[in-house]
Amino acid sequence: MYLLSLAVRVAAGAAVVRPLRLVHSPVPSQSRSSGNCRRMEMEDGHRKRRYLGCLSKKQLLVLSGVAGLGVLLVAIIVPTVLLSRETDPSVPDLSFATDGDMLDFLVQSGTIKDRDGLQATWFHRANSKDEMNRALASEAMVLEADVTLQGYGTPAQKPIPIMAHPPNVTSDNTLDQWLDAVLNTRKGTSPVTL
Repeated sequence: MYLLSLAVRVAAGAAVVRPLRLVHSPVPSQSRSSGNCRRMEMEDGHRKRRYLGCLSKKQLLVLSGVAGLGVLLVAIIVPTVLLSRETDPSVPDLSFATDGDMLDFLVQSGTIKDRDGLQATWFHRANSKDEMNRALASEAMVLEADVTLQGYGTPAQKPIPIMAHPPNVTSDNTLDQWLDAVLNTRKGTSPVTL
């Protein structure tokens, strides 16, 4: 069934009848006020423009904003979940306070049996990549390393933390590289002294 929509406008005492649009009504019993989106509406004597068949410009902008935020949220959450699943399952997830006692940690992790510091083995000055790799391949339970700024105290000083024992102010290993390498091994769950 087709309905002919008409607009009646009273101007200067004369009624003006202007056809708006022929609208198809699929259900004969459906009334014009039932919310049919495709019905053309009048606003200030002009036809109100509709987008996607039934949305005003404001509604379309709100819908676009919500859809954009949804896409952004998915783009943030999916990589975060995927990256959090990349942990090595052979490394136990031990919770321990950063200000806790190292011997308590070694006992809790099963590395030593008693709270006896003589049972703990150390690797001293695991600063350079070579020393760090030797420390990671060793049987040492605790790694010790030094952090300083690249070029510390010189005109070439930069705000880049590096692994170097004073008085050295250069290194082939940055703190970021060192932490990445150590935390991706079993030793990453052992005490590290910086």
